[in-house]
This record gives sequence, C-alpha cells and structure tokens, in this order.
Amino acid sequence: MTYLSDAGRVVLSNAAQRDDLSVLPLPETLTIKGGALKNVLAGLSKRGLIREVQTEPQRIVITSEGMAAIGVEPDDEGETPDPAEFDDY
Repeated sequence: MTYLSDAGRVVLSNAAQRDDLSVLPLPETLTIKGGALKNVLAGLSKRGLIREVQTEPQRIVITSEGMAAIGVEPDDEGETPDPAEFDDY
C-alpha cells in the first residue's frame, strides 16, 4: 500500500476525476502554496505517481500507478484514458 499525505491524495484524486488526467490547476480546497506544493509534486513525481508530459503548454498528469495508489481502476469501457496516450502530443 502506498502512503500518501493528505495533500498528495487530494492532488491525485482531483487529477483522476478529470478527462485529461491533468494535475493542474489544483483544487481551490488545497491550501498549500510555494515550497510545500513544490515538495508534494516532487514527491509524487519521484514515486512515479505523476509525470510531466511534453506538450505545449507542458502538463503534469496522473499515471496509472497514481490512480492505483488512490484505489481508482480504469473502467472496462475505456472511459479513463491512459496517460501514455499523451506521449505523442
């Protein structure tokens, strides 16, 4: 089981609910800023739960590992896109 801080769980849960799986913008309920936010995102990235996608503008998306960490499984009908789909953008 993956340990997540409250802020990390909020970031991942928010991204998992979006059609494009984007981490940003953060939800208004998340009150961390600056260095603390940078540390949360860096920790999630280091653990492979989020990653940067080379697009214009650059995006940060939740990975399948990040979705598993919060207990979200892809729908059988394919409604949840795989973040790997964004590699070519």
